[in-house]
Amino acid sequence: MKKILKVALVLMMAFGIQLASLNGVSAQENGTLPDGSYIVSTVLKNASNINNDSMAAGALADEGTLEIIDGKWYLIAEFKTLSMFGFSGNASNIKYYETDTNSSLNDAEVISYRTDASGAQQVEKVKIPVAVDSEGVYIQMYVDVMMTTTNAYIQFNTDGIIIPKPEPENPVYNLENGKYEVAVDVLKTDSDDQSMAAQAVKSAVVEANGGKLVVTLEMGSVTVYGQTAYVDNMEYQLADGTYKTAEVTDYDSDGNVSQIKFTLDKNTKYTNVKFYYGGSSRGAEARLSLGLDNPVLVEDDKETSKFSKDGTYNVKVALWNATQDKASMAAEAVDEMATVVVKDGVKTMYLTTKKMSFASLEAALQELYIGSTSDSNYKDNMATVEARDNEGNPVLWSFALPSEEEFFNVVVNPHVAMMGNGDIDARIKVDYSTLTYVSASTEAPVVKGDDNQPTTDDSKTDTTVPATDNNTTSSNSTAVKTGDNTSIELMGGLLIVSLVTMGYLVRRKLWQ
Repeated sequence: MKKILKVALVLMMAFGIQLASLNGVSAQENGTLPDGSYIVSTVLKNASNINNDSMAAGALADEGTLEIIDGKWYLIAEFKTLSMFGFSGNASNIKYYETDTNSSLNDAEVISYRTDASGAQQVEKVKIPVAVDSEGVYIQMYVDVMMTTTNAYIQFNTDGIIIPKPEPENPVYNLENGKYEVAVDVLKTDSDDQSMAAQAVKSAVVEANGGKLVVTLEMGSVTVYGQTAYVDNMEYQLADGTYKTAEVTDYDSDGNVSQIKFTLDKNTKYTNVKFYYGGSSRGAEARLSLGLDNPVLVEDDKETSKFSKDGTYNVKVALWNATQDKASMAAEAVDEMATVVVKDGVKTMYLTTKKMSFASLEAALQELYIGSTSDSNYKDNMATVEARDNEGNPVLWSFALPSEEEFFNVVVNPHVAMMGNGDIDARIKVDYSTLTYVSASTEAPVVKGDDNQPTTDDSKTDTTVPATDNNTTSSNSTAVKTGDNTSIELMGGLLIVSLVTMGYLVRRKLWQ
């Protein structure tokens, strides 16, 4: 019993949309019909007496389409498999008579084929010219189950034709390259009512690339009257009216289709589709509706690095105030151009620094931490001094780049005793718009030349002093020393008073 119900469910889904198409607009009863397509009921009658049905009446579908083009009438008749004497058969080699069965014969135009249960190709729809204001046409066809060629009469009722509703507006959308989540629905072919297949389509993602949209549908089940079925596959309509099979890209743990992918032929909101259920060879027609008018960009889980490959890069940097968007008063201590060396994906920044003057003070950066004083462990992340000048002041620093954001926090200390030797919060601003790939070298830069700029040019004379312990300073330095209280005592009382006063006024402003 359950198997019968499941088969009935599949048949309902396969044929339900076609039956629903009869709910159209009332037909015109008087006058000549305008150009257009009209759904009509069709019956196969006996050619000798059209009041009686043909023995092969089961070969013709219950409805067809009357197309009127430039005032001329054409009948599109649909054929199907019929059962007779316990056997199944099909019609083929279909021809039509000009008037009656004594007139000349012409081949009907076959516009589509179908696959029968045995896998053989059979005629599905034919197009036949018919007389204006007529009610039928005489045909000749071969019926394999009868093993003979026979005449018949296709009768259609112009009084009861149904005028289909106008096609809904179907705008075209152009999306920038990227991946988007979009709303999705499945509608009936002739109205905005939901199709049963809407249950099966759970969500949709479209990926735009070069003007094309690749659609990925996440699929589930359809349940009707307590019976459950799954979509086996889907076909989508191309611009020329033909259908193409979509790609099944994933299955659930029970082997049911869980994901379908296809590329839109046109980037329109509505696409005609056919869903196949439970092994059925007949697709249930519907309209797939995609919310391309309101897409939501899906951010990539992994951020793309600004450094596309290993090697050496140059980029402009500046020392900025810790809390205000402006350069620090001590910005001149940090050289404008920094070097970033990327090796095995690890990014190391190299900064060069120099002395700076403010009023009568001269100082040089002595400590550099990557972080903020608000972090209790910020001193665990001290930049490495790679080189010092002849006076023992650091001129080249290295540290792992903490992020690829425009700003990152740092703590600096110039070791000026009269200013308290305090750590000062600041920020490094990185102008990634100036990022330039220099070479494939992954070697650390060295400071050469009078300008203290990193270089790999060995022709310059190396003027640097090898890096030593961070507390080591040159004995002949004329700059203010780290915690050098002896030099302060030698200045005399008057000098002490003036310097302390001035130091109090500029204390933290200097390095913020």
